[in-house]
Amino acid sequence: MLIRRILLILILLTLSYTTYASTTTPTYQTLAIQTPATDETIRNNGDFMVKIRIQPTLAVTDTLQLVIDGRVVATSKRDFNFRVPRLDRGTHTIQAQIVNQHNTLIKVSNPVTIYVHQPTMRK
Repeated sequence: MLIRRILLILILLTLSYTTYASTTTPTYQTLAIQTPATDETIRNNGDFMVKIRIQPTLAVTDTLQLVIDGRVVATSKRDFNFRVPRLDRGTHTIQAQIVNQHNTLIKVSNPVTIYVHQPTMRK
């Protein structure tokens, strides 16, 4: 009798958690790259910060990914600012995307095109 009660309690807890988890995933209204601005030229060693805006805040089961030129270069569950070190000179496309715990794509930001300018030293 005790074992049945324990099993019943475990089943109810599992069902309630599943219902809670499925109802707490937000519908993201905003996913945007705030900085750098589109068509901005980066004029240092190619180091810069990417600041991303998310509304509502990121769910605990979801992950933010920074994508540069089609490749995921960084991920985060808490911080929406990414430092990009030493990006090669030229034209690059930056996007942010949110994936869930199953790595299913939930939302993608509009792309931002930037230009990295690294001056050459004259001899």
